[in-house]
Amino acid sequence: MENAPVKARLTALLQEGLEAETAFAAGLSASERTAAGSYEDWSPRDLLAHTTAWKRHLIGSLQSALKGEAPPAEEDFEAANRRTYAAHREMSLEEVLAEDEKAVNLLLGLLGQFSEEDLTSPERYAWRKGRPLYPVILSQVYSHPLTHLVDYAHQHSKADLANRILEQIIAATTGFENSTEAPGSAVYNLACVFAAVDRPQKAIEALAKALRLNPDLRAWSLEDPDLAPLHGHPDYEALYA
Repeated sequence: MENAPVKARLTALLQEGLEAETAFAAGLSASERTAAGSYEDWSPRDLLAHTTAWKRHLIGSLQSALKGEAPPAEEDFEAANRRTYAAHREMSLEEVLAEDEKAVNLLLGLLGQFSEEDLTSPERYAWRKGRPLYPVILSQVYSHPLTHLVDYAHQHSKADLANRILEQIIAATTGFENSTEAPGSAVYNLACVFAAVDRPQKAIEALAKALRLNPDLRAWSLEDPDLAPLHGHPDYEALYA
């Protein structure tokens, strides 16, 4: 798989990511499946609604790319996440999972319309500013949703599940040739997980690696609320000195 064309790998990872989310949902207790949650403490339904919403955002970006257009400007992440939470708070986990599957099927159809060069050429899309298209697809359909599963598993004392998914993410995102953006984004997401579960040293180590791999993450990392628990830590501050 590691040396397979990027398009084939992305197609496989789309399906693998959906399978991981479905398996995660199947392993939940009855109380977890029906948990209401809150914006500050997402239930499994809430986090799956969140990752599905960002897959739909990616659908819009890919549709724009196929038309030869730049996607709409990125909106404020916090506002978008709050809107997603509000829109899905009355839905069941089963309804959210059905939305997730529909989004993945739409993405599979869109991905089929891109050539290998479309996905891998740094100069193909001007709005990507000299970066290939595939890393943002990899992030939104795989590393981002699975990292949320890791976060939930850590928060709910499911260490074996968290470690298994972590290994899955790292294995899937570090073998892409000629790009540090995809693994950089994946490692960055891990830094956010470690920060959330009060493991600051591991978070800072992961963040330092992510910034080396993908320097474009620097500006957002200074604003990212997920990294707020690290603020004031000497080693965190040293990264930006």
